[in-house]
Amino acid sequence: MTKILELVRILVSLMRDAGFLVFGALRVREFFYPDVIQPNRQDSTTKAARFFGVKRIDVVRMIVQGDLPAMKVNDYYRIMGIDIMKALGHDPKSLQNAGLADVNRT
Repeated sequence: MTKILELVRILVSLMRDAGFLVFGALRVREFFYPDVIQPNRQDSTTKAARFFGVKRIDVVRMIVQGDLPAMKVNDYYRIMGIDIMKALGHDPKSLQNAGLADVNRT
């Protein structure tokens, strides 16, 4: 019985360590590649402005004018990565073929 408990303890410890490694690898990737557009991720107007090469207020103006789809969360606008990609001129059909987008999304 004690051997089984010892094996379970070792297994749980290994799973915990594996989780730390995976999480750490994701954080390192985000640190070294911060300006990668994630299609299914919500981004701030500040990050979108970096991609467009404009000021943040210009991105807000695009949202208010209806040129860039966004949703308001509390007092901040959040923009889906796929909408940033489309606004940058990426072809929605090629994004769908790559499995990155739902073209019929409104």
